Amino acid sequence: MAADDRPTSSEPRTVLIAEDNALNLKLFRDLLEYHGYTLITATLGRAAVDLAREHRPDLILLDIQLPDITGMEVAEQLKAREETRAIPIIAVTAFAMSGDRAKVLASGCDDYLAKPFNVQEFLNIVARYTALDPPGGSQGVALAVAVPEPTSLVLLGSALLTFGLVRRRRRK
Repeated sequence: MAADDRPTSSEPRTVLIAEDNALNLKLFRDLLEYHGYTLITATLGRAAVDLAREHRPDLILLDIQLPDITGMEVAEQLKAREETRAIPIIAVTAFAMSGDRAKVLASGCDDYLAKPFNVQEFLNIVARYTALDPPGGSQGVALAVAVPEPTSLVLLGSALLTFGLVRRRRRK
């Protein structure tokens, strides 16, 4: 994407989410739409490659375990093409074993976020890759404070656990 093709600060950023888990996808959608991002979604790796070529999003959030091809294959294909090479790709994955991060980054992903993750960390990394301001600029700070401090949302496999907002009732 050429520098003059980047959206201005008043234009919404477009994020392609490649995720096959419905709950994870809903979490990503809810968080990013709330913060004004335009979203494109794919549940298959090949579809993500096609959508990235067609729409040239500002950022791709990529699950590594997709049903048809792996997220690493998606990243390799996108980084091999001139028209999609400059699109930043963040792997958001449950792959958190020793050596996984290095493998994912070697495939062409620009960054890596392991599940479960902290929502503020997630929003900050998205802002860093979509902001016109340098990392840590005013847009990143605004997103960081948008999630109340005592609230911690954690994505754990298919379960969304909300702490600070929902309390379990104890049986007597």
